[in-house]
Parts: sequence; structure tokens; C-alpha cells
Amino acid sequence: MIMSIVGSIFEVDKREIKDKKSGEISYKTVVTIQQVLKDSKGKRLLRAEDYLLDIAYRDELEKSIDKFIVLFVQHISWGANSTRQAGSMVMPMDTLEFKIFDKNPFEVKKAS
Repeated sequence: MIMSIVGSIFEVDKREIKDKKSGEISYKTVVTIQQVLKDSKGKRLLRAEDYLLDIAYRDELEKSIDKFIVLFVQHISWGANSTRQAGSMVMPMDTLEFKIFDKNPFEVKKAS
């Protein structure tokens, strides 16, 4: 399933990733996206998650700290079987672009 994550860019960093088999080192951009949500009682909740993106996006994302991002991700889930438990994973889509906005594009304006 393809979903979109909407939140503000809190932090951008570079991460070194070493391939265990070949020993080859590659670099990824780590973007921390912050979301403000509400629980069933209306209390505000702050959620922050890190996503790995291509290193080529690092400069663009660093210039966009505190702006809103819409990041398309793929949600993969699997069922339980005899060898492993049920679970799920969220991965950024390499084939889809992200969009940067100055303000939350989905914020509903209150009528006065």
C-alpha cells in the first residue's frame, strides 16, 4: 500500500551504511519528520520518525528544515507463519518524489 507521511522536517543528517557482505560503504540522507497528532481524547501527541533517502537530496532537505514535507512511502505487512511473527515495515518510495511546503498543505482553516 502506498501512503503519504505529512510532517515538518525536524533534522537532516548523513548516515554511513556498510554492506555486510562486500564491505562497500554508501551514504544515505536521514530525515527526521515530526508530526503533531491528537489521540481519542483530543490530547496532542508529538511523533518523530527517521526516514532514509538518497544522499542526493541532502542539500535540498537541509534548506527546508521547519518546512512541511509530504513523503510517499510504501507500507509492507506480512502475516504470521511458523518461522516468523506478523509485522509491518514502512519504506520511502525511490520512484516517487517528495514535496516541500512552507505551511501544512492539509491544515483545515477554522471558520470564523
